[in-house]
This record gives sequence, structure tokens and C-alpha cells, in this order.
Amino acid sequence: MRALVPSAMLSIIAIGVAPLLAADGVPIAPDLDVDQGLPAVSGQSIVFETAPGGGDPRQVWIHDQLSLEYQRVEPTGFDQSIPDIDGNYILWEDEREQLDGCPRGFYVYDLGSQSGELVLCDQNHYQGRGARISGARIAYRDTAENLRVYDWQLQQHLIAGPVECMQCVDIDGDWVVYEGRTPERDFALRARNLATTEERTLHVDSIGHFRPSISGTRVVWDEVRHPPEGSQYVIGMHDLATGADEDVHVGSHNADQPRIDGDWVVWRDLRNGNSDVWAKNLTGGPEFAVCDHPSGQLKIDVSDGVCVWEDERHPTIKVYKADLFIWGVVFAHPWDNYLGDGNEGYPGPEPVTTQVGWMRELGVSAAKPWIVWHKVQPTVNPLDGISWTNLLLHPAQTARLVEDFATGDIGPPLGLVDWSEYDAIMLELAANGIVPVPNIADGGTEHPPEILGIPWLYLNPGNSPQQYNYYLGHVFLFVAGAARRYDGQHLDERDQPLPEIALWNTENELNVAMWAPMLGWRYPCTGWTTPGFLYKLMEVLWRAVHYGNPRAQNTMNISAYDPIWDWTVRPVLPFIDVVGLSVYPNYMGTSDPEIPYIGHAHFADEFRAAEWFGDQVARAVEFADGKAVIIMETGYKSGPFQQDPFSFPPYFGGLTQEQQNNYIDQAAQEAKAHGAIGFFWHKLYDSYSAHPTAEQEWGLIGFDGIRKASFGIYQGVISAHAAATGVPR
Repeated sequence: MRALVPSAMLSIIAIGVAPLLAADGVPIAPDLDVDQGLPAVSGQSIVFETAPGGGDPRQVWIHDQLSLEYQRVEPTGFDQSIPDIDGNYILWEDEREQLDGCPRGFYVYDLGSQSGELVLCDQNHYQGRGARISGARIAYRDTAENLRVYDWQLQQHLIAGPVECMQCVDIDGDWVVYEGRTPERDFALRARNLATTEERTLHVDSIGHFRPSISGTRVVWDEVRHPPEGSQYVIGMHDLATGADEDVHVGSHNADQPRIDGDWVVWRDLRNGNSDVWAKNLTGGPEFAVCDHPSGQLKIDVSDGVCVWEDERHPTIKVYKADLFIWGVVFAHPWDNYLGDGNEGYPGPEPVTTQVGWMRELGVSAAKPWIVWHKVQPTVNPLDGISWTNLLLHPAQTARLVEDFATGDIGPPLGLVDWSEYDAIMLELAANGIVPVPNIADGGTEHPPEILGIPWLYLNPGNSPQQYNYYLGHVFLFVAGAARRYDGQHLDERDQPLPEIALWNTENELNVAMWAPMLGWRYPCTGWTTPGFLYKLMEVLWRAVHYGNPRAQNTMNISAYDPIWDWTVRPVLPFIDVVGLSVYPNYMGTSDPEIPYIGHAHFADEFRAAEWFGDQVARAVEFADGKAVIIMETGYKSGPFQQDPFSFPPYFGGLTQEQQNNYIDQAAQEAKAHGAIGFFWHKLYDSYSAHPTAEQEWGLIGFDGIRKASFGIYQGVISAHAAATGVPR
């Protein structure tokens, strides 16, 4: 099949590298038309200041990531500035009480009691430099360049000098880190333990280690090195527990202002000529651009896998955010392919608005719907002249066709295109702060368009190179058109701006496609059993995503049921931007943990199942060779306990709600521990069936709309992610 694409023609396909999932972030207060700045984040809360200008006082605002609402923390006519937050406590500089000649004091607002107080008015406070809060402790620098730490509950200074502190200071629990000086006036990066009074000098030199940030026992900073080959801009890290140093980032362009929380490090980066936001997860995977918009991004913070920053792309500066660890859920699109004999009375999936409401309640940051090909393009004409070869030979025509497909301005002989159903889904998700990560181009039996409108005669790869070529051309056009439509630059039929989709799940478990025709899940043809075609299909899908939107990326939910999946998929790793996994340890259910199925044992023991899941994640991180790994699907059934070995596929029963609860909790921990950057649970709510099947009872909600216990378990897992990184919700 490689012969279908002359290598000299490949250059016409646009290839790009885009930021992972973030899509340049989203504004947290888009309708607030004043300058917003100095954001800080802790758990579900983001605080920031506004600067209206014209002499009006600055004010501190709070954004709730669950409700998406934002409001002033404590409206007054006094100037409030430079906020910080830790858990329920918000700190800012406040001028409401000018005591003893002190023009500005430290004000703390408690979100728990919904009340605040001026906790300290220090005449020696270096105003405008801000301060950091951790619990009841406030760390700041005074006008004499000394470090000070004040406990506002004890109402006493724990450090009041003389401890030289040049500029930046940070605090987490008992540890304070700061920039100091030696008697010889060299720069010194230091840490002091408030419980033991121990002080450590982490680095001393004439160049400096600046802007320290601490989380737990890990300290990060920025520095510049000058080896013979040229200047290096470094984000460095020191672990106070082990004494070990590590370079988080080394580059030839300016990188500074790092912030750390748990396993996430974020920083400002100028490698693209302007100020961008970059991040790295310390458990593994490459560094990546959180936001590389051509405008400037400044004043970065991170907590609980959420990054915030000031963004200059609008007439007024706005605060943006992006999720770094993705908690997601798979949900049923309005067309449910599991309805069949005996299910005629079932009303079908709940409306999208209802499902998105459930997602909001769960607290997920992303959702995976299916974009079903024939719902967009119901029919194709074999005489339309579309093929992969023709698209390559006629780049101008290809560009026009992709744009026409994206806008829906297409007709015979290609057939009508209607995006309205999926526009509604993407807009509803985006309006509720949930990132869509759609599956697209699933070649399952009933997903592609019908040929000439003939019922049940669906487009398929066929049995010859000519038919393969025809299928590849059409699937390229479909995927490129979708990526173009959802590139953040297009409008729907009502002139509403459509969201940008930054990550696409192309195809569906393609590494086990050769088994699917035997199960009736794909059309019986040689295309699905020919490795050469499958590899070419993955390449074409990757090229389609990048052609439609050079900023977007693709993933594929690689099925771990293939016992040699890493060997099977390795030839197409260059055409997978983010390595995705689909892991179902107990797909058919069983009360016997030793019943084999396609090379693996079933796991009636959910803890053993979660351990095997973790093994697959670790295997994927090694296989990915520096690319990010995301769990695009995993699940464990809540039942039914009864079995039906004569259903198709057969279902052996023996599973319970308690097992599903335990698996969710353990699998989520395994995903994070082994370095995945996201976790999608399959699925939001159950498909209905008149009899037990392998496709039944995966959901967090029953088909009757009643929440299972697992709904609360997953909700708690997502909420507890903050506690895992030391940030209380």
C-alpha cells in the first residue's frame, strides 16, 4: 500500500506540532473587560486582580472552576492587589487600614467562613513585591531586603530578620525558599525549615539561581549557564529530601518564572520568539507548550494540574487557564449503535444537555464523544473521483474540498454534509468548560456513509488497492474537514464561534481491527485484515488532522487486549502524536479469573485488574519514547451478576458494583503513578439491553438515570487529585 503515495508528493500535506490538549487555554472571566492579572490557583479556586485604570482601585476576584462563576472576593472601595491563595485562604495587599503609618497591610479572606481580616500591617513590608501564603503562614520580603515569615493565627513572626532576601520568596508547609547573598555578595539560593530552624544553602555562584518555587520538598528555579558552546537557559530542581539536583529544562532561549505543584512544573519560555507557557510532568513524558499563542503570556501559576497565566491576546489583559492532567469520560452520542432486537422500547441516550450536567457534577475536564461519519455525510457516490492519490495529485482542489467539507458547502456528487448535531455537542461542552476530545473515523460496521444511499451498504476499505485508495481519500477528507471546522476560526449555522479541538482520537482500537470482522464489528473485507492498509490508514488520519489544523494533534486508543500491542503499533508510532490506550481487563465478565480471552486472563479480582492496567500504562510510557501517554478508555462493569454465554459477544457474569468502585479508584492511581497525562472512564451512563451482554453496565449512571455508587467514587477521585498534590479543596 505504500506505493499508493509517491514519496515526492508527501510534502503537500501540512505537518505541524501543536500544544497538548490545551488549545492555548480558555479565559476564566471572558466578559470582564478590564485588565486582569497576577493569577494564583489552588484546588478549584483561581484568584486574580483587576486594574480598571483611571484611578479606580484594583480589586481581587475569584473564579470557581466547578461552577465557572467569578466574582469579587470582598467588594470595597479600597485598593486590593497581588493576591495569593492556599486552600481556603486568600491573601492580598490591602490599603483599607493605614495603621501606625503603614500604608498597606496583608489581608486574609477565609473561603470557609466567608470572612476576612487585616492580619498584619508591617511598616517594613516591601510593598508591591507580593507575598506567599501556606496555611496560616505568610512569607515576604521587607524594605531592608530581609526575609520575614508571619503566622497570622499565632500572631507572631517566625522569621523577622536579619536574613537577607533579595527578591523572590516562596513557602510550602515548614519550608521557605528565597534568594539570598553571601558575605562576598555572591548569589545564594537558600531554604529554611520553620520547624527545625535548619537552613540550607542549595546553590552559590556569581550568576544566580532566581525565582524559586517549592512544592513539598522539591524546589525549582531559573538560571543561566555559560558553557563554551553558548548560553543555556535552565529550569533547575533540588529535592530537599534527597539532596539531588535535576535539570527540568535546558534550552538556548530564555526560560524563567518556574512554578511547581506536585509533579507539574510550568514556566515562561521564549523559544518561539515570544513569551509562551511550557510544562513538564516530573513522572515522565516530554515538556510541551501549554500555550504558544503569538501574544504574550506572563505571571504563571499551577495547582492540581491546572495552569493559569496572564494573556495579552485581547485588547485588555485576561487570565487564562488550561488543565494539565485530564480527567475525562466517554459518553453516548445521540445516535447509539447498541440498540437492537429487544430494545425497541428504550428511548435512547439522554439529551446532551443532561449528560453535560452530569459531567459538570462529576468535575471532569474533558469528554470523548463519537463523531459518527454517516451522521455528517450520509452517503457517498463511487463516481465522485475522490481517492488518496487524486488528493495528492491535485493540491489546490484538495484545499478547496477540505474547506468546503468543513463549512458544509458541499453537494453532489460528494453528497450532503451536515455538522449541526456535532456543533451542538461541541458548543455545549465548551460552554461548560469541558474539553471535547472526539473519536473520529471509527470504521465500525455502521459508522461510514452508505454507498449511493443503499441501506446497510456502508463504505468500507474493500478487497483491492483501488478500493483501499478510494476509502483513504474519503476518510482523509472527512477528518481534515472536521479538524478544519473545529480549528477555532469557524462559525456554526447561527454564526456562533465553534471551539478549537486540539486532540483527536482517530479510528478506534485499530490494532485489533483484524479481529473485528469475525465479531461483526467491521465490514468483512481484506482491508481490515491487511497490516499494510492499516498502517497507511493511520498515516493518512494523522496527516488529515494536521492538514485540517496544523495546531491539532492526534491519538489512537490502542487496545491492550492485543498481547503484543506495542510491537503491532510500533511501525506507526511516528503518526501518533499522543499515545492513547484502551484497557478493559474484564470485558466479558467472569467469576473465574483464569478464563483466557485473546491472550489475557479475565480479572474477576478488580485489584489484580487494576495492577494489570498499571502494567499497560508503564509499558505505554516506555513505548512512547518521550511522547505523552493518555488513557482514552478504561472501564470495569458493575454487573449484571447473571451470565449469558449465548449472547454476542458472550457475557460470563459475576461482576458487582463494589468491584467497579474499587477498580475506578485503583486504576486512576495507577494511571497517575506511571506517568499518564489523562484518564477517560468508559463510560458516563449505561447502554440498555434486554439481556446481559458484554456492552452492558459500564456506566457511572444506570440507563434509568439513577447514579450508581461509582459516580460518587469517580467524583471523589477527581476531587482528591488536589489532596494528592498537597492542595486542599
